[in-house]
Amino acid sequence: MLKKIFTCVTFFSVLFTFHVHSQQVTIVASEDNIEDLLLLDPNNIDFLNIYSIKQQREKNYLGAIQTLEKIIELDNTLLPFYLELARLQFTVHDFQNAEKNFLFVYEQNVPSNVRNNIRYYLRQIERLDPTTINYNFKISYNDNINNGTYADTVRLFGIPFKVNEEAKAKESYELFTDINGAYDFNLDSYQLNTGFLINHSNYAGSAYDRLKYGINIGPEHYYKGQKINWSLLLSREEMDSNPIVNSREIRVSNLFNYRPNIQIQAAIGMGETDYYNNASYNSDSKFINLLVNYIDRNNINYSSNLKFTDNDAVYKPYGNEKKYFSASIASELPSGFFVNLQLGIEDVDYDAYQFMWLTTREDRLEFASLSLRNEHLYIGNFYPQINITLRDNDSNVEVYKTSSDSISVFLIKDF
Repeated sequence: MLKKIFTCVTFFSVLFTFHVHSQQVTIVASEDNIEDLLLLDPNNIDFLNIYSIKQQREKNYLGAIQTLEKIIELDNTLLPFYLELARLQFTVHDFQNAEKNFLFVYEQNVPSNVRNNIRYYLRQIERLDPTTINYNFKISYNDNINNGTYADTVRLFGIPFKVNEEAKAKESYELFTDINGAYDFNLDSYQLNTGFLINHSNYAGSAYDRLKYGINIGPEHYYKGQKINWSLLLSREEMDSNPIVNSREIRVSNLFNYRPNIQIQAAIGMGETDYYNNASYNSDSKFINLLVNYIDRNNINYSSNLKFTDNDAVYKPYGNEKKYFSASIASELPSGFFVNLQLGIEDVDYDAYQFMWLTTREDRLEFASLSLRNEHLYIGNFYPQINITLRDNDSNVEVYKTSSDSISVFLIKDF
């Protein structure tokens, strides 16, 4: 990524001139003959550079790191090689040395776009460190905590009925606490990722308090330069201290850099969901997910998320197909502020005719969210974040036409 930013970086061919029997012979150095040329001149920086490129093409990242370290030993003023070394150390999860080399270049007189890219890597290092614990505390107001209806009457089998007050939208303040963590075990040929989450929502004066907890575990390895992650996720959710849902999911994802500033992640998976109160909702699911992330030269981050899910329920009318898409733009602002805008849509088409509604249900959810945070502005040991979220669900079944607006203030701590 960063070697494209600097002007002096890669020479794919170098002219090597020497004399044989008083005649001048010119040899073009390439990846095919570079090892032979290094035997003749092992300290030639241009040759070593070509050799490191060859090693990277062969996915020999550790060897390329050693070659770049030798280049720096020969000439410690070549900043582009520090950047390339740091990038490779980041790739093999040697975060300590990657951070050291990125910071060394950052402190030099380098262009602002290079600094922006270094800041991106440093943020990723913070997030990818083997041990991570995050603690979030949120205070929010939501005008529809139960995702209830605003309708006064609904039709059952074509006959109008008055909506029970318990089914109508209820507003409340929420106190939300979340703690999640991860630890990655670096083994010989792969990395074992583990993690956990616990979050609790407490709503003032209501029976909708929720508790969710879960764990995940799975190996991660590299295949032809791409990161493959396997994960098993187990979770349980409770409402008002009563269990309501158990979920199990297995997924495999592939993360790769299409270009230095374009990252793509593809995932497939399957899962099972069991409902305590109504086994008719129990379902098996399959999904495919594609995420694309692009960072421009001004360090503005553009992301998109596309997901297709097929849920097969015990009672067929409760099964559905979901098509989800969201797009977001995020950018750093002066004085350490960071803003993110997200827009999204989800279509849900149910599998079968429901006699109660005299139709096959179809929903469309549209949502928008805006968040603003400042990781340099602390309240105690926490930095603040403000979220505004708008959601509107349209449906051909009147009772499922809902909307909700919320505003939240987070206090976030990363360990």
